[in-house]
Amino acid sequence: MGVFPEDYVIHVSYLIRLWVAEGFLKPITPKSLEEVAKEYLEDLIDRNLKMVRERSYSGELRTCSIHDLIRDLIVRKAQEEKFLHVMNQKVEISPEIIKNHRRLSIHGEIRFDVGDMYDSTVRSLLHLADSLLSVNICFPSLRVLDARNITFNKFPIEIVQLVNLRYIALIYTGKRKIPASISKLCNLQTSLA
Repeated sequence: MGVFPEDYVIHVSYLIRLWVAEGFLKPITPKSLEEVAKEYLEDLIDRNLKMVRERSYSGELRTCSIHDLIRDLIVRKAQEEKFLHVMNQKVEISPEIIKNHRRLSIHGEIRFDVGDMYDSTVRSLLHLADSLLSVNICFPSLRVLDARNITFNKFPIEIVQLVNLRYIALIYTGKRKIPASISKLCNLQTSLA
């Protein structure tokens, strides 16, 4: 939950796709992963760890959020355990962050040296800030890539080399079609392009 900025309205369907791609959910027979995720969310709401923002007319949870104080605690603890690193300002990513954290959540502009990424342990990259900048996405172990807030004029071809990718979301405004080589991503579960 710490990957989201303060006061961010989280769409439940999006959160569930992220949890599935990350492998956080284990199937419970005969329930689907989506049903298991919804039960977990309702449990978090019952414990007042999440706030309901919107429900459908049938009572199904549509959007939620997390209280700022709880989010701060989560982010602090996640960074201590090198589970998640959140960047919310204009910074240059250090090689130590790239090599030692499993998840990066970016809420501002970033710069980094491409050479530092090849031996990184980053599994998830969520770029949640609006940007027209092109970001080089060549983390070899990447499973989750959410770059919907970056507008790509040229398709980032390095994506087809991310064989572990399970989830991808990006905006591509180029004139050329998405390359057929994207089909090489055999682990892909969700793609939004």
